[in-house]
Amino acid sequence: MTTQTQDSLIEVRDLEVHFNVGSGTLGSGNARRLRAVDGVTFDILRGETLGLVGESGCGKSTVGRALLRLTDPTAGRVLFDGQDMGRLGRTALRKMRRHMQMVYQDPYASLNPRMTIGDIVGEPLTVHGIAKGAERERRVADLLELVGLDASAMTRYPHEFSGGQRQRVGIARALAVEPDFFVLDESISALDVSIQAQIINLLKRLQRERELTYLFISHDMAVVRHMSDRVAVMYLGAIVELADSRRIYEAPRHPYTKALLKAVPVPRVEGGKKATIEGIKGELSSPLEKATGCRFRSRCPLAEARCHTEVPLLRAVEKGHLTACHLA
Repeated sequence: MTTQTQDSLIEVRDLEVHFNVGSGTLGSGNARRLRAVDGVTFDILRGETLGLVGESGCGKSTVGRALLRLTDPTAGRVLFDGQDMGRLGRTALRKMRRHMQMVYQDPYASLNPRMTIGDIVGEPLTVHGIAKGAERERRVADLLELVGLDASAMTRYPHEFSGGQRQRVGIARALAVEPDFFVLDESISALDVSIQAQIINLLKRLQRERELTYLFISHDMAVVRHMSDRVAVMYLGAIVELADSRRIYEAPRHPYTKALLKAVPVPRVEGGKKATIEGIKGELSSPLEKATGCRFRSRCPLAEARCHTEVPLLRAVEKGHLTACHLA
């Protein structure tokens, strides 16, 4: 099932990313296939934020890396503004990278500790031949001020800054080449809650001012609700539900989405008692095995016979709301 519209910036069709894991006993060559991403289809509309949520290990980050071709897909297609990313050679891919950037999860590991902030933010300008000398320095100063840092930060090093400030540097570096599309891979999860709010507000402001498009990857359902226009829920390498943010949170249709929402801490007291958090029971299916039924069947309280033998397709249960569930 596709979600194609006439104003899609990103079009993903039947994307698969598989990895060989293990090499058998004493190198016998009996490697197994890890199906990290297993047939994913979705679009990201120009100027929107698509949230991608799911438990750790479900393939979210691999999808993000495949979109930028930091990881080569095993099968399927990724189109950026109509261009097939898989067909681009090295030179063309480098030019394309000006239009798409990633902001990483760990602001402490994503910046080179031996480089000044000025060199970190200015490096993309040099690599892509955009600016040098005084013009490069001026652009770096403007970028730092754009993300809420003083231009005097140019001469300092990453260890002199807090986590939130470092993430602002990472955003400034990504903005340097004036991209259209950002993959935000758990880009606020390592920050304190108060700093998370500041970075979210910064990202939203930049999106408005620069007409940016975001893929916002996170396991935090509360943050995704605040940040996203639409939400795709991922489980064991596949998207199991996709709809606008309000529908996902107010009227979820897939049992896994419902379970995720029940596991979100609720900061209120109901009937004089603390609200309880419901975990997801049951064992995960193996991502090393090809799906022969619903991926969530072993943990789903509603599973019936056909859930074990028929793979549910991602289909429209109402306009704009897609779900991969036989019972939805």
